[in-house]
Amino acid sequence: ARICGSAMARRGRALSGTPNIAIEIVSDSSRTVDYVQKRYLYERTGAQEYWIVDRFVRRVEVWQFTGEHPTSVSYNDGDTLTTPLLADLAIPIHEIWP
Repeated sequence: ARICGSAMARRGRALSGTPNIAIEIVSDSSRTVDYVQKRYLYERTGAQEYWIVDRFVRRVEVWQFTGEHPTSVSYNDGDTLTTPLLADLAIPIHEIWP
């Protein structure tokens, strides 16, 4: 999933550009790709945040690429995910899981 920002433009049926926030849902077969390869991809291409939603461990890991060095915060049950990119957003993590 991607949240489109002003740097993205719709061209035909596809989006082009870099998302402000990229969100990946981890599957058994994509664990290494999501945690390592895509994190570096989004960092290199200018995304501001990358969220890794891991239902297997009930955690959302949020990487921020806006400072001099990337930082990450892990959100678990009992936490509420917020982001400076969407000021009114507050997601109680326990509400994500079935």
